[in-house]
Parts: sequence; structure tokens; C-alpha cells
Amino acid sequence: MSKKIDLAKQAQALERLKAEFERLNRQFDELKAASGVASDDELVVDESKLPPEVRTAFLEMKAQAEKNGRNAAASIEAEIAADEPAPAMRRPRRGTLAI
Repeated sequence: MSKKIDLAKQAQALERLKAEFERLNRQFDELKAASGVASDDELVVDESKLPPEVRTAFLEMKAQAEKNGRNAAASIEAEIAADEPAPAMRRPRRGTLAI
């Protein structure tokens, strides 16, 4: 069974994601500049050298960012799935009566 794909809706979702990604990249570059790090330098965090309070906060923020990413992906998938026909609209099985 093939899924019906609305390419226009997917293109709109892709454009929204691109815009959000560009906004986050700009914000990240601003934060790097404010902390005195060149924008093209890669940041590496050695969690073992962080104080316990900072490590805890870092891990919480990392988990929250991952959760937000999963939620954003799920909402895009839900928008795409909303356009698919409901299971009740499929052809009934042979030999059954529709009530």
C-alpha cells in the first residue's frame, strides 16, 4: 500500500525547518561571539572537567534539546499523516457487512 504524499505540504514544512535552523545557527553564532569564540571554531565540551552543578544543568539542557527535536519531528509527521485517509475509509474486508 502506498501513501499519498502532498509534496506542497512537505515543501512548506521543509522551508519552516530551514528557517528555524538558520535562526538557531545565527543565535548560536551570536552566543559564540559573545563568549569570545571565533564563529568557525568547533566547540568541544569535556563533561568530566565540568563542576557537578554545571554537568547536571548541561545534561538536562541536552536532554531537553533532544526532546524538543523529537517533538518537532513528530509534529511534522502528524501534519503529513493528517492528510491520509482514516482507516475506516478503507475498503471493507470481503464477506463483512458495514453497519
